[in-house]
Amino acid sequence: MAVCSLCSTIPFGSLPDFPPHETWFRTYDNSECPMLLRRSMQNEPHGFPWHQNLDSLAAASRSCPLCAIVHQGFQMWLGHYEESRQTAFYQEFKDFYDDAAPHGQRLFLSRRIGGGPGFDVFAREPGGRGNYLLTGVVFSVSKAFPEVQLQPPDLDSGSMYSLDAAASFLAKCHETHEECSKKPALLPSRVIDTELSNDMVKLVEPRGESGIYACLSHCWGGEIILATTLQTIQTKRSGIPLGELPKTFLDAVKLVKHLGIRYIWIDSLCIVQDDADDWARESARMHAVYSNAYLTIAANHARKPSDGCFHIRSPRPFCDVDLPRLRLQQSLFATDELDWDKGNFLSEPLSKRGWALQERVLSQRTLLYNNRQIYYECSHGLVGEDGCRQRRMLCSRETLFGPKKDGSGQIQNTEPNTTDENKDGEEETAILELWRSLVWRFGDRSLTKATDKLPATSGLSKLFEKHLQCHYVAGYWSNSLIQSISWRALGRAKAPGPYIGPSWSWVSYPGVAANGLDSGERDVAHLLEWHVELKNQSNPYGEVDNAWLRIRGPVFLLLPATVDYTEDDLRRQKVGLMPHPQMRTPYGVDDEELLDIELDYEDDAWLGRWKEMELHVLILSVFARDSSKSGTESDENDSNRSYKCLVVACADSQQSGLMKRVGTTWLVGPLAERILLDETNRHEVVLV
Repeated sequence: MAVCSLCSTIPFGSLPDFPPHETWFRTYDNSECPMLLRRSMQNEPHGFPWHQNLDSLAAASRSCPLCAIVHQGFQMWLGHYEESRQTAFYQEFKDFYDDAAPHGQRLFLSRRIGGGPGFDVFAREPGGRGNYLLTGVVFSVSKAFPEVQLQPPDLDSGSMYSLDAAASFLAKCHETHEECSKKPALLPSRVIDTELSNDMVKLVEPRGESGIYACLSHCWGGEIILATTLQTIQTKRSGIPLGELPKTFLDAVKLVKHLGIRYIWIDSLCIVQDDADDWARESARMHAVYSNAYLTIAANHARKPSDGCFHIRSPRPFCDVDLPRLRLQQSLFATDELDWDKGNFLSEPLSKRGWALQERVLSQRTLLYNNRQIYYECSHGLVGEDGCRQRRMLCSRETLFGPKKDGSGQIQNTEPNTTDENKDGEEETAILELWRSLVWRFGDRSLTKATDKLPATSGLSKLFEKHLQCHYVAGYWSNSLIQSISWRALGRAKAPGPYIGPSWSWVSYPGVAANGLDSGERDVAHLLEWHVELKNQSNPYGEVDNAWLRIRGPVFLLLPATVDYTEDDLRRQKVGLMPHPQMRTPYGVDDEELLDIELDYEDDAWLGRWKEMELHVLILSVFARDSSKSGTESDENDSNRSYKCLVVACADSQQSGLMKRVGTTWLVGPLAERILLDETNRHEVVLV
């Protein structure tokens, strides 16, 4: 079918690159409506100018198949946008928002973000500096044209065609990526052997043998899962009928057999689930299990084992169209261009699970079975069935730890290069920042057992410790503890239940512990001593029974203010957001220079428990708010400096000096300087 006269002028082979952007955010907190931002977009090319506005697109869609595909994609975007506008938060604070929908804005076309065949469609934010990524269109051809690589994905992700597509990802990786070659590695303590001839698989214990194996990353989903226990381990060694495997396990076995991989590691079958010592030992080996696997299969879309790796995908808007400039009859289908979020796949169930983060980060190669399509990830980036491409992994180990030398893709030499001290300092800062970003991502994820937080990151911890060359202290690193414990609690968290970790660690907080390195940040408080008691010595990165820090620094008492909450806090309460109590210091004047207290737990805020506590502030570190002036004389300007502080309370009425973290606050300007000039407020505290 022919396109309209406007579409016939599109230079498909020479479209501009997608507009550069420094960051992105979710419009009205909806991941399906990304806004890509630049500091300035004046007088910059925005892409190939297309329809004058959305009304023009709608009119053209009645007769042009290309316009119709884009219009359908935009309608999907608009549905997510309108849904977001109905939230309680938007209804309460809508006076702060402009109607940001791009009605009346010109549409522009560019190459796809990842460079795949097709184009992306975007529009400027009305009156702003952002671009809405509205939809994308993928070019493909029918299976009758094998000379063209990209073909329409099969709706069944487990069909023979889809299995061959998965195999082609791996084959192309081997052919073009020297470091992704297929070499044997030391097999885990236990694996599942799939090379049996009688519709069986079995649990085997290789005992030092090498081979090629895959790992499965999946959601347990609260189901009674097929598992190895002390009572059943012998029967698992004898054989497991394929009919007993839940669909996710069965699909994974089908896939590895198609790929020619004999062994697969599945957590519930390869760890004895009711043996605490075995569980601790094996969880401590996660680093080796996943980093040495030839392939990890991630059942991203599946909420539970019975859902399967494979499923029937929802059809996308699709049509055939003649594009004379490309000299081919093309099949078009709409894409939501999911790689804008750097491959986090925020809407996939497995991306919400705690254990899955390290499983993906540690893996050399991963096949990700998402709700909408299959993705393949290796050290060269991420590619999808629809041709979307991102040229970096979710966590690029090579960027921080150097290229792999032996061509195997395995992590071999994990010792840092110390020949250049300045470079070492920069690399250490980059590694610490990466650790904090992973902690941030982990906070959004859930665990079946809250006590699994440290074990679920133990593989990452082992990897990072070798590069930082310092001690692991209940979730943080001994060379940066003062600056690490000033994380901000994001979201709404209930008061903690059974002990998981110390109050100052992200481990104890059931939510996002947000922290980043600020340019020029330096310690004000001094770490005198730290102590950790492990629950099981088999895993030095696992659960802890006790941990504390002894710190000396400026500490002062907080006093009640005349007004507990601001008007904005009262509005926040209406939509279920935690209010921030207002308190004053002994160094301020009446209710001037009040401190905004960000409490960690909503019960302390909602129920007013903070009023019953004797709250103190511990000043931890200082940094220049204008990072461009960091390290200059301007850094000494009082007004340019901010101080990160913990809000602490007595942890044990029977033991003097034991304090627990309950929140955070900031100090700035003359108030901060008056407090720091008072030498009488220097105290030692033990944070537990």
